Amino acid sequence: MTRIVCGVDIAFSPLAARVGQDGAGATFANTPEGIAELAAFCQIHQVTLVAMEATGGYEQRAFAQLSEHGLPVAVVNPRAVRQFAQSMGWLEKTDAIDAGMIAWYAAVVEVVGKRKTATSFSAFPSSRP
Repeated sequence: MTRIVCGVDIAFSPLAARVGQDGAGATFANTPEGIAELAAFCQIHQVTLVAMEATGGYEQRAFAQLSEHGLPVAVVNPRAVRQFAQSMGWLEKTDAIDAGMIAWYAAVVEVVGKRKTATSFSAFPSSRP
């Protein structure tokens, strides 16, 4: 089965999303309504994993709400994503590029998505096999 990863660059607002390294992209408000639109975007593009960086808590609402929509979500280490991007020759940083790098990183290292449980939220709930 081919994995389709949506990378999400999380900020206070907006959320930048990209399917794969350079696929379809869009921005959404970091609000319940915007995250619902992001979930619909992911479902339209048949996304099998949503990957986002840990950003001091801004990712928690998106993680929870995307999980509620049935999407597997992974929170990845921002330093690891940045080092990956630099190793691939990407020095430029924009929200759209960052979202694509997050998706590419998650696909290459085979990040595993999880869904938020009612009892806990880990800062880095994703893992490599």
